[in-house]
Amino acid sequence: MAEPTPTLKSDRMPSVSVVLPTYKRGAWLSKCLASLLRQTIMPSEIVVGRREGDEESAAVICKYSRLSEGLIQEAIAGSNDNLAKSLNAAIAVTTGELVAMTDDDAEFPEDWLARLMELFTDDRVGGVGGRDNQAVNPGAANVVGELQWFGRLIGNHHLAVGPVRDVDVLKGVNCCYRGDLLREIGIDHRLRGKGNVANWELGISFELARRGYRLVFDPSLQVTHHVGPRRDGDTNCRGGFNGPAHADAVFNETLLLREHLEGVHFAAFVLWSIAIGSSSIPGVLQLPRIVLKEGGATPALRRWWYSTCGRIEGFRGAF
Repeated sequence: MAEPTPTLKSDRMPSVSVVLPTYKRGAWLSKCLASLLRQTIMPSEIVVGRREGDEESAAVICKYSRLSEGLIQEAIAGSNDNLAKSLNAAIAVTTGELVAMTDDDAEFPEDWLARLMELFTDDRVGGVGGRDNQAVNPGAANVVGELQWFGRLIGNHHLAVGPVRDVDVLKGVNCCYRGDLLREIGIDHRLRGKGNVANWELGISFELARRGYRLVFDPSLQVTHHVGPRRDGDTNCRGGFNGPAHADAVFNETLLLREHLEGVHFAAFVLWSIAIGSSSIPGVLQLPRIVLKEGGATPALRRWWYSTCGRIEGFRGAF
């Protein structure tokens, strides 16, 4: 395992960039940018990744760029590009020693950036993050951002309670990475998604782990996540189910886990994911429970089918 290379000096405040993607959610974007401009420690730049032809977002970015005297900038991806390409376009033009990442439907306490930066006290820390509060998904969980030995991922970042701890995975709405590392790693270009690209965070988290870096999570470092509607028809995690988008999300997860897990861990993942799985990505043995949860055989079989298609494609895509 390679030794992490220190990239920040401890005798001064590091520069920090903020990156966020957007697509035709002007009202949410306006609230997000206004919130970022109230930070006690101002970023060196705020880069918004948008698609060509998204004039709604362009107008909001232009307005806040003027208000911030150029602090807010845009990076433009193609009109048919997805979130991953918008993010990569934005990440590529950042200059900060740290790069904080979020979504356009988030708002922040005034000390958000300051507290993110405080967590980079150790050269081995490659990324940090915190909780995203969702009004539609209240609750509490102690197990957060964990990759279990057989490949099951536990998120729960929006429910996190407890002390500061190391995790395996951060969540994109509330995280920050060392800039040089993020610009080198980027968002995996193989990930699928018509608009939204689920699970892109896994690629960064796993690569940092392979390089020997830590990911630190502080549940008290919170943002408000409004979970705004997506404009690509993907209603997953928003009260609906979009089969093709679900298959894309499962593909992304499977592809990245296939390349990260080794030996018995990968073998266990294959068996667990196909035979058992989880309630959201069910295997064969989960079907009776999913029938009850989904309220019928048809929606349960539909979820299982798209989950299985995503798994198989993900296993194939890793070779």
